[in-house]
Amino acid sequence: MALPRPVRIKSRKVLPKQPLYIEGIKYIAKVSRERRLASFETLVPTFGENNKNIQPRGPLSPHIAPPSSGGDPSQGFKIYKDQKLDTLRARTDEEIPVIPIPAFRTPFAGGVLYEPTTQRIYYATGTQWIPINPGGGSGNAVSYSLIKTGEQIILPLTMTIITGWAIAPSPPYHDNTGEWNLVTGVYTAVVASTVSFDVDLSWKAGISNIGNRTLRIIYKPFAGLPLVAKEAITQADPNTNVETTQEAGTFLEMGAGDEAWVEVFHNSNVNLVVTTGNSTTVSGVKLTV
Repeated sequence: MALPRPVRIKSRKVLPKQPLYIEGIKYIAKVSRERRLASFETLVPTFGENNKNIQPRGPLSPHIAPPSSGGDPSQGFKIYKDQKLDTLRARTDEEIPVIPIPAFRTPFAGGVLYEPTTQRIYYATGTQWIPINPGGGSGNAVSYSLIKTGEQIILPLTMTIITGWAIAPSPPYHDNTGEWNLVTGVYTAVVASTVSFDVDLSWKAGISNIGNRTLRIIYKPFAGLPLVAKEAITQADPNTNVETTQEAGTFLEMGAGDEAWVEVFHNSNVNLVVTTGNSTTVSGVKLTV
């Protein structure tokens, strides 16, 4: 006897109270839980004990076999209920406070904030704020490159901070640390970090070739007195028509609130001038861990 071909019935009908037979073939129905209607699709016919290995397609639950109107109950109409897993979607919205560096609050463990000037997210360890690396994890490296704007008169025998830094034109000049006060010339660390300072400075020509010129990088801890981190002493160029140039560089381990700056000194008998433009610059890199 040839196996009957499956029959596709695409209609929605109320389930009959009695078992459904079509030429002795048992068919399977998918039940709608909303209206208790049956949607009949292409299904595999079964024939009792001789065709136990023929199974309907899809994940089906245990069936219900209503009493048949005669014959083997195993040949009766069986209803299978589709199994559908219910899914719950939960959405949580979190807001990160936007706080500029000068207004950073006291760090508390687990705290997170966004700093608009540097456009970075910081997290708090409980003792300090640390920027989050855009690539993931903690730690970051950012640079700065400043140029002197305007000449600065330096009085004899007077330690003087170099002021009036600029980041124009940008590029190439920039301050990605956001921790330089360009007007006062003071760098203030927001978090614990290692910062490099590379200074190139020129004394204006045509004034005097008498005396020495001193260039210093000063470090001041948050609670403590300033100290000289690096010093370079240069004798004035014998030719007054040539600028006297100086260089100094160092790395400073800094804590939150620590400061650094560049200062100069000379023992000439007249006022001297630090030049403007690309002959007087300071640049470096800030590393956080």
